[in-house]
Amino acid sequence: MKPLEFGIILTILVVVFFQEEPTVGGDSSIIFEKLFWKFRPVDIMILVILWALLLRDTFARKSIKLPNTVLNKPILGLILAILQGTIVGIIKRETSTRTGIAVLAIDEWKNLFVSILFFFIFTRVISNKQKLIRIAWSFIVMATGMAGYRLILYIMGHGLKGTARGYIIVQEGGYIYMLCLALLLTCSLVFFRPKKRMERFYLYIAIILFSMVLFLSFRRNGWLMVIIGLAIIFHFLPLRKKVRYGILLLLLLPSAKLFMTVPANINQYFTENIFSVGVHICDLEDAWEAVKEDPILGYGLGRVYKRRLSYMPWLHTNLAEQAYFVHNAFLHTWLKFGILGLICYIWLFYTFFQYGFKNIKLISNNYHRSIAVGFFAFVVGKVIGASWFGPPEYIFFKKSILIFFSMAIVLSIIKSYKKNIHG
Repeated sequence: MKPLEFGIILTILVVVFFQEEPTVGGDSSIIFEKLFWKFRPVDIMILVILWALLLRDTFARKSIKLPNTVLNKPILGLILAILQGTIVGIIKRETSTRTGIAVLAIDEWKNLFVSILFFFIFTRVISNKQKLIRIAWSFIVMATGMAGYRLILYIMGHGLKGTARGYIIVQEGGYIYMLCLALLLTCSLVFFRPKKRMERFYLYIAIILFSMVLFLSFRRNGWLMVIIGLAIIFHFLPLRKKVRYGILLLLLLPSAKLFMTVPANINQYFTENIFSVGVHICDLEDAWEAVKEDPILGYGLGRVYKRRLSYMPWLHTNLAEQAYFVHNAFLHTWLKFGILGLICYIWLFYTFFQYGFKNIKLISNNYHRSIAVGFFAFVVGKVIGASWFGPPEYIFFKKSILIFFSMAIVLSIIKSYKKNIHG
């Protein structure tokens, strides 16, 4: 058994047997709720994609040729992507008008089924010769459908009222990560200015769709995608120092805003209750009020050494209508472990960025490098998204296996490119 096969099997076993059970409503005796509660379709699709690639590798070793159809015809792929968004949008509208956690969970599974169906339609065209390039295109096609799906939901949302409309417009449903991947892949591929008209046309349509999604959503999640995308793109462009400093300054402004006011992780629960009280916000001022007694050690270590009370009672008393915990990994780490813990946490991110960029820059083939950038950016988006919109436990507990397993896959791909190119 190869390491990849073992890793996939281990991932599935860990997810199945150690997934968190429902904590908000629902019957914990229902098997699929036990296994997949708070487990969004995009996370399951990562497993499906890995399994599909593994099976295709197996078939390729047996010299079984697979057809090349959809991705050779971008306009057909675009039509299928829009069709996918339409179907998912209709399903979403029909189920979102009802209430109940079970219905919303089933709704997500319907979306997952449709997405998997179209995913296999797209990925069946991957050939052995240009495998990774076609994988990138399949992600772009699929995520374009997701962008169309988001637009359709937004349009349909105007015909709904109350919770259903809030659920449709506000929640991202995990698709933000797929959009992040597709946006970055698209930007990377634009570097190489495809010569074929249809390829250029398809990329332009994809960029327009993503821009509309970002504009209509206009949430901090969208800002996050823009920041990551621009940072990675400008990292590879040969720009002058003054231009680089200007770009960094522009990136720091929305980054500072993200740090000062961070929304709750509203995707955490498939329940309508979150919308009845609005989006919970906990900004830097509230965090400082909670931790100012001991900013060096934090409430966690400070409580151990000085027997002080936790900051939680303070939040319950003073911020009952705003937040019950800090919905941000950086602030939460500061509150819990103090300045030293925050430094260690940031160091982990810096190390990963440095390692990834160092290896990506060694890839001489432009197409290979663009795909490596896309995969790397996808993982970065997941890790940063999990950290920015939840406490540190979010990435080390609920979906940590998938996130870090994906990270290992990405770095392995980058390393294999390095080995093949530089001998």
